[in-house]
Amino acid sequence: MAPRTRIRHPAARRPSEVSRALEAARLTTRLSCAGLGRALQLHPRTVSRWEQGASRPKERQWTRILSFYAARDPDLARKLADVAARPLPVPVVAPTIPRDVAIRVVARAADALDVAPKRVREVLRAAAHAATEEGARFELVVQAMSEDGDDGRVRV
Repeated sequence: MAPRTRIRHPAARRPSEVSRALEAARLTTRLSCAGLGRALQLHPRTVSRWEQGASRPKERQWTRILSFYAARDPDLARKLADVAARPLPVPVVAPTIPRDVAIRVVARAADALDVAPKRVREVLRAAAHAATEEGARFELVVQAMSEDGDDGRVRV
């Protein structure tokens, strides 16, 4: 008689209060698992496994998660931190510039391109939005574009 083979079943996934809170936070900010994964520099499957209760974020990942949500929705970040029993990261206050400085910068760019300042503002907003979706800081994108490579070409 042939030996019986044992059928292995995957471990049961039990969503917890934390996993449900992670999913609710993601849905509230209208992100897909892929979008949140990109923003946190993680694989989308990792985000999905957290939400299913198959795994939990590591400590350093909690810092990134809470910082990400704190920058977008501080109340949501506080709720998530409470459910996860984690402290909110200390917020880094972003430097600001006076509005008149921003207007002068846009006007100079518009003059250089010979277009209306409105067009420059639209392009800057679109670029900043794209950088945010990719989880990159806009100023670092600008810095990466302005560095010359060995062959004299601009790196993007």
